Amino acid sequence: MADSSVLHEDGDIKKRGLSRQKVCIVVAIDIHKNIYAVVHGNGKPSAKRIYKVLKDHIKPGSILIHDGDKAHNLLIEKLQLKSEVYIADTHSKEYLE
Repeated sequence: MADSSVLHEDGDIKKRGLSRQKVCIVVAIDIHKNIYAVVHGNGKPSAKRIYKVLKDHIKPGSILIHDGDKAHNLLIEKLQLKSEVYIADTHSKEYLE
């Protein structure tokens, strides 16, 4: 999601991906399909930002299923979570199935 509060000069190239021009929305879904989502700054979230936003919403010792981003490591360590990593690969037939 583009952040309309970030000003751009004429001719400025808008960046793709997780640039500071994008709003960071942290989303978590539990086993019961309850969703927690919060807007948390701009750009790629740091380990400290992820931890701050999710620490009160995840029971210590739980399983965290995530995309393998290293920003999750602090959360995993401090809450003693079990980690399951699934990396999206749209070129993999197995992943798409």
